[in-house]
Amino acid sequence: VAIGDTIRATVAQIDNDGPYLVKSLGRGGSGVGKAAIQIAYESKAPIEGTVTAVTKGGLAVEVAGIRAFCPASQADVAYLPSLDHLVDQKLLFQVHEVRDGGRSVVVSRKAVLADERRQQGQALRETLAVGAELTGTVSTIQPYGAFIDLGGLEGLCHVSQLGHGRVDRVEDVLTLGETVKVLTQ
Repeated sequence: VAIGDTIRATVAQIDNDGPYLVKSLGRGGSGVGKAAIQIAYESKAPIEGTVTAVTKGGLAVEVAGIRAFCPASQADVAYLPSLDHLVDQKLLFQVHEVRDGGRSVVVSRKAVLADERRQQGQALRETLAVGAELTGTVSTIQPYGAFIDLGGLEGLCHVSQLGHGRVDRVEDVLTLGETVKVLTQ
Protein backbone atom coordinates (compact mmCIF):
# COMPACT_ATOMS: atom_id res chain seq x y z
CA VAL A 1 0.00 0.00 0.00
CA ALA A 2 1.32 3.44 -0.92
CA ILE A 3 0.16 6.98 -0.16
CA GLY A 4 -2.71 7.89 -2.47
CA ASP A 5 -3.79 4.27 -3.09
CA THR A 6 -7.49 3.51 -2.78
CA ILE A 7 -8.29 0.74 -0.31
CA ARG A 8 -11.50 -0.89 0.90
CA ALA A 9 -12.20 -0.62 4.61
CA THR A 10 -14.99 -1.48 7.01
CA VAL A 11 -15.77 0.30 10.28
CA ALA A 12 -15.54 -2.54 12.78
CA GLN A 13 -16.21 -0.51 15.94
CA ILE A 14 -16.45 3.04 17.20
CA ASP A 15 -15.24 4.11 20.62
CA ASN A 16 -14.00 7.30 22.30
CA ASP A 17 -10.84 7.24 20.21
CA GLY A 18 -12.85 7.23 16.96
CA PRO A 19 -13.70 4.53 14.42
CA TYR A 20 -11.59 1.39 14.18
CA LEU A 21 -11.08 0.46 10.53
CA VAL A 22 -10.30 -3.00 9.26
CA LYS A 23 -8.54 -2.81 5.90
CA SER A 24 -8.75 -5.09 2.90
CA LEU A 25 -6.36 -5.30 -0.01
CA GLY A 26 -8.39 -7.72 -2.01
CA ARG A 27 -10.87 -10.52 -1.88
CA GLY A 28 -11.72 -11.01 1.79
CA GLY A 29 -8.29 -9.84 2.98
CA SER A 30 -7.69 -9.23 6.69
CA GLY A 31 -11.13 -10.50 7.64
CA VAL A 32 -12.97 -7.51 6.17
CA GLY A 33 -15.51 -9.74 4.44
CA LYS A 34 -16.38 -11.64 7.60
CA ALA A 35 -16.43 -8.45 9.68
CA ALA A 36 -18.67 -6.64 7.18
CA ILE A 37 -21.05 -9.57 7.00
CA GLN A 38 -21.19 -9.88 10.79
CA ILE A 39 -21.91 -6.15 11.16
CA ALA A 40 -24.64 -6.32 8.48
CA TYR A 41 -26.14 -9.37 10.20
CA GLU A 42 -26.22 -7.76 13.63
CA SER A 43 -27.55 -4.40 12.42
CA LYS A 44 -29.95 -5.84 9.79
CA ALA A 45 -28.48 -3.26 7.38
CA PRO A 46 -28.49 -4.08 3.66
CA ILE A 47 -25.18 -5.09 2.14
CA GLU A 48 -24.27 -5.09 -1.55
CA GLY A 49 -23.55 -8.36 -3.29
CA THR A 50 -23.01 -9.58 -6.84
CA VAL A 51 -25.01 -12.55 -8.11
CA THR A 52 -22.43 -14.91 -9.57
CA ALA A 53 -24.53 -17.92 -10.57
CA VAL A 54 -27.88 -19.66 -10.41
CA THR A 55 -27.58 -22.78 -8.27
CA LYS A 56 -29.94 -25.56 -7.33
CA GLY A 57 -32.50 -23.87 -5.12
CA GLY A 58 -31.28 -20.30 -5.40
CA LEU A 59 -28.42 -17.94 -6.15
CA ALA A 60 -24.70 -17.85 -5.42
CA VAL A 61 -23.87 -14.32 -4.29
CA GLU A 62 -20.48 -12.75 -3.58
CA VAL A 63 -20.83 -10.45 -0.58
CA ALA A 64 -17.73 -8.62 0.68
CA GLY A 65 -15.52 -11.22 -0.98
CA ILE A 66 -17.36 -14.14 0.64
CA ARG A 67 -19.65 -16.57 -1.17
CA ALA A 68 -23.20 -16.50 0.18
CA PHE A 69 -26.41 -18.30 -0.75
CA CYS A 70 -29.76 -16.66 -1.48
CA PRO A 71 -32.65 -19.17 -1.60
CA ALA A 72 -34.94 -18.81 -4.63
CA SER A 73 -37.81 -17.94 -2.28
CA GLN A 74 -35.78 -14.96 -1.02
CA ALA A 75 -34.74 -13.61 -4.46
CA ASP A 76 -37.79 -11.35 -4.89
CA VAL A 77 -41.09 -10.46 -3.23
CA ALA A 78 -42.94 -12.33 -5.98
CA TYR A 79 -42.27 -15.76 -7.46
CA LEU A 80 -39.68 -15.67 -10.24
CA PRO A 81 -39.87 -18.63 -12.66
CA SER A 82 -36.28 -17.99 -13.74
CA LEU A 83 -33.42 -16.37 -11.84
CA ASP A 84 -31.04 -16.15 -14.82
CA HIS A 85 -31.65 -12.42 -15.37
CA LEU A 86 -30.13 -11.67 -11.93
CA VAL A 87 -26.68 -13.12 -12.76
CA ASP A 88 -23.89 -10.50 -12.80
CA GLN A 89 -26.12 -7.89 -11.15
CA LYS A 90 -25.07 -5.93 -8.06
CA LEU A 91 -28.00 -5.97 -5.65
CA LEU A 92 -28.69 -5.25 -2.00
CA PHE A 93 -29.22 -8.17 0.38
CA GLN A 94 -29.98 -8.61 4.05
CA VAL A 95 -27.86 -11.18 5.90
CA HIS A 96 -30.20 -13.74 7.47
CA GLU A 97 -27.79 -16.32 8.81
CA VAL A 98 -24.07 -16.62 9.53
CA ARG A 99 -22.66 -20.01 10.59
CA ASP A 100 -19.31 -21.72 10.87
CA GLY A 101 -17.37 -18.53 11.52
CA GLY A 102 -18.66 -16.84 8.37
CA ARG A 103 -18.12 -19.78 6.01
CA SER A 104 -21.86 -20.37 5.63
CA VAL A 105 -23.85 -17.21 4.89
CA VAL A 106 -27.52 -16.99 3.86
CA VAL A 107 -28.84 -13.72 2.44
CA SER A 108 -32.24 -12.37 1.37
CA ARG A 109 -33.08 -9.86 -1.34
CA LYS A 110 -36.77 -10.22 -0.53
CA ALA A 111 -36.30 -8.60 2.90
CA VAL A 112 -34.67 -5.51 1.34
CA LEU A 113 -37.37 -5.21 -1.34
CA ALA A 114 -40.17 -5.65 1.21
CA ASP A 115 -38.66 -2.90 3.36
CA GLU A 116 -38.45 -0.57 0.33
CA ARG A 117 -42.09 -1.31 -0.52
CA ARG A 118 -43.09 -0.61 3.09
CA GLN A 119 -41.37 2.79 2.91
CA GLN A 120 -42.98 3.58 -0.47
CA GLY A 121 -46.38 2.58 0.92
CA GLN A 122 -45.94 4.82 3.95
CA ALA A 123 -44.99 7.77 1.73
CA LEU A 124 -48.02 7.10 -0.50
CA ARG A 125 -50.37 6.87 2.51
CA GLU A 126 -49.24 10.30 3.69
CA THR A 127 -50.13 11.90 0.34
CA LEU A 128 -53.25 9.87 -0.47
CA ALA A 129 -56.52 11.78 -0.82
CA VAL A 130 -60.05 10.86 -1.89
CA GLY A 131 -60.49 11.37 -5.63
CA ALA A 132 -56.77 11.15 -6.42
CA GLU A 133 -55.92 9.60 -9.79
CA LEU A 134 -53.11 7.03 -9.48
CA THR A 135 -51.39 4.66 -11.83
CA GLY A 136 -50.98 1.06 -10.79
CA THR A 137 -50.42 -2.46 -12.03
CA VAL A 138 -52.91 -5.32 -11.82
CA SER A 139 -51.25 -7.74 -9.41
CA THR A 140 -54.03 -10.26 -8.69
CA ILE A 141 -57.35 -11.11 -10.29
CA GLN A 142 -60.14 -12.64 -8.21
CA PRO A 143 -63.80 -13.35 -9.07
CA TYR A 144 -64.88 -10.35 -6.95
CA GLY A 145 -62.37 -7.82 -8.36
CA ALA A 146 -58.73 -7.00 -9.03
CA PHE A 147 -55.94 -5.97 -6.70
CA ILE A 148 -53.95 -3.03 -8.02
CA ASP A 149 -50.36 -2.47 -6.90
CA LEU A 150 -49.89 1.27 -6.45
CA GLY A 151 -46.19 1.07 -5.54
CA GLY A 152 -46.01 -0.05 -1.94
CA LEU A 153 -49.76 -0.25 -1.41
CA GLU A 154 -52.35 -2.53 -2.93
CA GLY A 155 -55.94 -1.55 -3.46
CA LEU A 156 -59.00 -3.56 -4.43
CA CYS A 157 -61.04 -2.51 -7.43
CA HIS A 158 -64.38 -4.32 -7.02
CA VAL A 159 -65.88 -5.97 -10.09
CA SER A 160 -68.83 -3.54 -9.90
CA GLN A 161 -66.39 -0.61 -10.38
CA LEU A 162 -64.62 -1.95 -13.49
CA GLY A 163 -66.95 -0.57 -16.11
CA HIS A 164 -69.95 1.65 -16.79
CA GLY A 165 -72.10 -1.39 -17.48
CA ARG A 166 -72.34 -4.83 -15.92
CA VAL A 167 -69.07 -6.79 -15.84
CA ASP A 168 -69.49 -10.55 -15.41
CA ARG A 169 -65.82 -11.56 -15.30
CA VAL A 170 -62.85 -9.45 -14.22
CA GLU A 171 -60.73 -11.18 -16.89
CA ASP A 172 -62.97 -9.67 -19.58
CA VAL A 173 -61.79 -6.17 -18.59
CA LEU A 174 -58.31 -6.54 -17.04
CA THR A 175 -55.24 -8.71 -17.50
CA LEU A 176 -52.54 -9.58 -14.99
CA GLY A 177 -49.65 -7.09 -15.17
CA GLU A 178 -51.68 -4.46 -17.04
CA THR A 179 -51.04 -0.82 -16.12
CA VAL A 180 -54.25 1.02 -15.19
CA LYS A 181 -55.36 4.41 -13.88
CA VAL A 182 -57.53 4.33 -10.75
CA LEU A 183 -59.42 6.87 -8.64
CA THR A 184 -59.30 6.59 -4.87
CA GLN A 185 -62.55 6.50 -2.90
